[in-house]
Amino acid sequence: MGSNLLYGTGLQLGAGAQATLPEERNVDMSTGEIIDSEYESGPPEPMPWEMQQETETLQCSQCGVEIAPNVANYSMQQYGKRLCMKCQQAAKKGGK
Repeated sequence: MGSNLLYGTGLQLGAGAQATLPEERNVDMSTGEIIDSEYESGPPEPMPWEMQQETETLQCSQCGVEIAPNVANYSMQQYGKRLCMKCQQAAKKGGK
């Protein structure tokens, strides 16, 4: 058997009663549903980590294959251009 008394306060939570929200909106305490015909609920704004970040696609300057950022960084340091690992091996054999 549950109680709807707030522990140590002597206050009873509203059993199905309406409560007023700060924005002058009413909510049904038994369901949590907002009771306001003017309130329009829509999809929530996405959180920053949920938004897809547009990232630059890194490609080999020789063959055009997509390469990882760490491969591109290494290639830029060693050869001065973005090369995939296969093209890096060819450049190493060919003398940069």
